[in-house]
Amino acid sequence: MKKNPFPKHFNKNPFFGFLIKYASENYEEWRTQFLNISGVHIGRKKVNGIETTRYAIIFHVIVKTDLIQATERIPKRILVSYKGVEKSAYGHRVYW
Repeated sequence: MKKNPFPKHFNKNPFFGFLIKYASENYEEWRTQFLNISGVHIGRKKVNGIETTRYAIIFHVIVKTDLIQATERIPKRILVSYKGVEKSAYGHRVYW
């Protein structure tokens, strides 16, 4: 049996599962909107290289640059509706 790569607290949190489904459902739309994307995964938000307790939608980008037009930039904050409540998921870009 393959070992689950996520820490135990990820598997117990329903919001984490919701974000995985949300990212899967929205990935193709994001690829057309943000042309620099090569992949996406869910993880913890990092600030100055230190993990926080908040979840993030982590975008894998082809080129990490600030020269991309504002309309094609990955947003720093993505609002999602979870159980009728708007929550923030933070968008991060990672050069892959």
